[in-house]
Amino acid sequence: RYNHTAVWTGSKMIVWGGDSGSAYLNNGGLYDPVTDSWTATPSASAPTARKKHTAIWTGSKSKMIVWGGSDAYNPVNTGGLYDPVTDVWTATTSTGAPVGRSGHVAVWTGSVMIVWGATVGGGSTETGSRYDPVADTWTAMATTQPTYPSSTGSWTNTETRSGQSAVWTGSKMIVFGGQDAGVVNMGSVGCTNVGGVYDPAANTWTATTSTNAPGVRSFHSAIWTGSKMVVWGGRSAAGSGGNTTVNTGSGYDPVADTWTATTIANVPEPRSNSSAIWTGAKMVVWGGGASSNAGALQSGAEYDPVADSWAATTTTSAPAVREGHTAVWTGGQMIIWGGYPASAAYLNTGGVYTPRCSSDGVSIGGHCWYASGISTSCSTKCTALSLNYNTATLTYAGSSGTLAQCKAVLDAVFVGNYTVTENISTPCGSSGVGCGVDSASDYKRCITIATTDTGSSGVFNRVCACQ
Repeated sequence: RYNHTAVWTGSKMIVWGGDSGSAYLNNGGLYDPVTDSWTATPSASAPTARKKHTAIWTGSKSKMIVWGGSDAYNPVNTGGLYDPVTDVWTATTSTGAPVGRSGHVAVWTGSVMIVWGATVGGGSTETGSRYDPVADTWTAMATTQPTYPSSTGSWTNTETRSGQSAVWTGSKMIVFGGQDAGVVNMGSVGCTNVGGVYDPAANTWTATTSTNAPGVRSFHSAIWTGSKMVVWGGRSAAGSGGNTTVNTGSGYDPVADTWTATTIANVPEPRSNSSAIWTGAKMVVWGGGASSNAGALQSGAEYDPVADSWAATTTTSAPAVREGHTAVWTGGQMIIWGGYPASAAYLNTGGVYTPRCSSDGVSIGGHCWYASGISTSCSTKCTALSLNYNTATLTYAGSSGTLAQCKAVLDAVFVGNYTVTENISTPCGSSGVGCGVDSASDYKRCITIATTDTGSSGVFNRVCACQ
């Protein structure tokens, strides 16, 4: 399928809806990467068949919200909440719902879903709304958009767009780019390089600076690093003559309101409709459509915003060429699925990619592992590497993991650095601090399973998953 959605629940990927090539769909499946198995989502009370809808995962509320998209005839303004635990769909209210649309953007704030922009009938829209799944209510967004100097284009409350990107910063939504052929000052065939920051608490928009902004584009990728939005790739022009794609990008700092270009050294080839995920340390871009309808790609790259460097993803065992596929990040691996190969039937295949580890890390079980150092917690170790603590420290080689997994990680991280004297019955180091090596005397391999991230005591050097 193509123009479908995918979300990650914390343990499974949920794929839903889209276009099969012969019909629009209202079915889906849950994929478990541990067992490499699929379970169908129910058809009872599911939203109607559609494509180009959005889907978000509500985190602690443990539901997927599907909304909008196009049926076989028109954009729709209906949706549903899917609970994978109870395997039940519940319709979203239509009272106060925004006008039907497809190709819009959606972000989850932690309490509400924000939808904005998109194609509505014969044009696009600048409107949006906030949906509260607990109250089952819609609240309209402000329609007074930021205004730009005429020399750099404008975004007024009459401007509309689709093919834009959006990220959630933790407190605000940032929208960038997109296209609308009916709007002036937006580049070739309606592409734009203007954006805005939406504050849901104040219900206000603020313009992103046009100084050093990346070039006009639509159907590009965008991720949030925790401090910056990174925009990359996309179409700089679109029309009957084909697409002109780009391989440039930039990082936007919303606090300083500044743009900084991403390096072009070792950059992957131009593309649009690719996937992009954030690992906690790197952006991974994969697949997409090449310029001038030249076909789809099966290449990608990892971008490190701290080092401002690109490194190609391996092509060994990579999935078939495709664009318009979906990608989710599991915490240790990227799963891509579906899409369109540009010259054949839509796909129902995918692949799992494990990014390369930073520094002296070792990849085991789809996670990057590091030695904490004596008396150092895993959180401290990961921060020192400019990475984030990965709970796989506990769930893979820790309290919810297995002794075999702990041993495998220790063998990889500490290979050749200790005498293999296993101490299964007696904890080494501080009791309960985890999977690691007691370096007090004989470098025993300790297989006590961690229950917290309280780190290492005295002579205990534990293994940490960082991302």
